[in-house]
Amino acid sequence: MEHSKILNFIRKQKLMILSTVSAESTPESATMEFAVVNNFEVVFQTFKHYRKYANLLAHKKVSIVFGWNDNMTVQFEGDAQLLSGELLDSYRDYYLRKVPSARKFSEMKGATLFRIHPKWARYTDLSKKPTEVFEVNLASSYVIPKNLQELKKLGVVHDDDISS
Repeated sequence: MEHSKILNFIRKQKLMILSTVSAESTPESATMEFAVVNNFEVVFQTFKHYRKYANLLAHKKVSIVFGWNDNMTVQFEGDAQLLSGELLDSYRDYYLRKVPSARKFSEMKGATLFRIHPKWARYTDLSKKPTEVFEVNLASSYVIPKNLQELKKLGVVHDDDISS
């Protein structure tokens, strides 16, 4: 119940605030579009010349904040992974299906795609009396998808995306 409440809340959001740490240990945050997968992976696009790209290569640990409208939010922590190869193609297609406005950027020079492996989340609803707050350990149930068949089970790829 708690997991589905968090996932449904994240799915309703259009933007997230991603926080990273530079090689010099300086915190940096950015508001970004994203897509979320059924296993809580968060997928986003950035460019090689942006600070967050260098930060993510130096330190994979990130935090995210989703929402705030109606005094509700989800805090989220995980590990970022730069996507490449077959996984990049599948996740890019998924991301662009979920965030079609990002298509114009995806073909620009230096465009990259990351996924975040989920570790922890806290849901807060300040509109309820008493305030509803709960935390979930996402790492305990998360398995990193490694191939197209595993991505198909999560809805990242469709049958027509997998060539025989």
